Amino acid sequence: MIIGINERKGSRWPTFIVLAVLCGLLIVGAGLMQQRTLAAKIDEQGPKAVALTRQVIVPATEGVNLTKPFPHAVVVRLDRALDKSVVAGGTVLRVRVFAQDGTLLYPSVGRGAQTVGVGNPDAIRAAVAGATTSVVGTDRVAVP
Repeated sequence: MIIGINERKGSRWPTFIVLAVLCGLLIVGAGLMQQRTLAAKIDEQGPKAVALTRQVIVPATEGVNLTKPFPHAVVVRLDRALDKSVVAGGTVLRVRVFAQDGTLLYPSVGRGAQTVGVGNPDAIRAAVAGATTSVVGTDRVAVP
């Protein structure tokens, strides 16, 4: 008579599959929560951007051609206006003004990059039409 020591009590595959599906669902759920939070933060900043534009940028750029980079006098005026407003509080790190074709007219940071085009011209066209748009990206910043 042959007696086996290793008795097979069942496959372990169902446990593995259940754990894999559970991990997948957790990852998808975390991604959805991140997207929802990001969208809420963007929606929260929309009215602030509109107020900044109406109160600071429009008065500083009144009567200026908005198809070419701003002249030095307008840049200085806009810098001063921004320094007295939201940039002074530290809540806004960078302000950029773009032409309708996507040309960068004014960067509050990186003066040498005034000929750079925007990464999303469709967002600029939508903003020109009156829609609130945003482009989210990551940049490296220096530690204060």
